[in-house]
Amino acid sequence: MATQVTHPKFTVEEYRLLFETGVFPENRRVELIDGELSEMSPIGGQHVRCIALFTRILARAVGDNAYLSVQGSMRIGMRSEPEPDIIIFWTLPEGREPPLPDDIPLLIEVAESSLAYDRDVKAPLYAAAGIPEYWVADINHRQIIRHRRPGATGYEHVDVVGIGERIVAEQLPEIDIAVADVFV
Repeated sequence: MATQVTHPKFTVEEYRLLFETGVFPENRRVELIDGELSEMSPIGGQHVRCIALFTRILARAVGDNAYLSVQGSMRIGMRSEPEPDIIIFWTLPEGREPPLPDDIPLLIEVAESSLAYDRDVKAPLYAAAGIPEYWVADINHRQIIRHRRPGATGYEHVDVVGIGERIVAEQLPEIDIAVADVFV
């Protein structure tokens, strides 16, 4: 009779403890998704450039109306702590806690080599958590894939906004961006 070996699923607290005790160095690029550690893609030059352009535009647009976090973490339940490239949230979290889904109107991921992961793993996670709007900036095709209206099985509305078009955040209409401006 064969014995099936399973690996444990981590909680957010256990995940944080791995870093605090030095099991992983602070610069290790992993995130916790549904209790499992997921290695993150290296950040290339185009990725950095796109994030920098987004950050400049978004900071000006939201001003004092919201907060902006670049490559920070957020918490989803007891077993997920993803690290989107950009998080916009309404109120500053208490202490060391990251923002929670009900305080986040918009998340952005920049995909250079992670498009399938951002679409197939992160989009359903964010939708199930109730994140109202999720954008994936697809560097290779110079377009933004916009996900809106979250549901239990994913986002009900997904569209592609390309070069020559503008994208406006539903809950923050002051975020009105020419797509070309983030792919310069």
